[in-house]
Amino acid sequence: MNEDIDPDNADALFWAMAYRANPDLDVQILRHKDQGHGPRSKRNGGQDAAVLIDATLKEKFPPVSLPKREYMERAKQIWEELGLPKLKPESPWFGYSLGEWSEEFDEAAGLA
Repeated sequence: MNEDIDPDNADALFWAMAYRANPDLDVQILRHKDQGHGPRSKRNGGQDAAVLIDATLKEKFPPVSLPKREYMERAKQIWEELGLPKLKPESPWFGYSLGEWSEEFDEAAGLA
């Protein structure tokens, strides 16, 4: 898994599987496992199977489509100063580069 995905956060894992895995290239079924979870099924001679999904980042992509961290942290600070209900940000809660973003793009985004 990549550093930006928290393996303990199911939402982050599902997000990575949805956006970083191509079923044709990144999914494999491991058949004829002798051990698995739960009771043995007689349907398949007691053997089990597993699905392996490579949901890692394999190439450069544009940034995550959220405001940059500094904007989100400032918004969170204002939220807390106003005494609004406590926030529980979950990853990803701010935008960050996935490799395909130049300084020129960053400058243009700052001007916008």
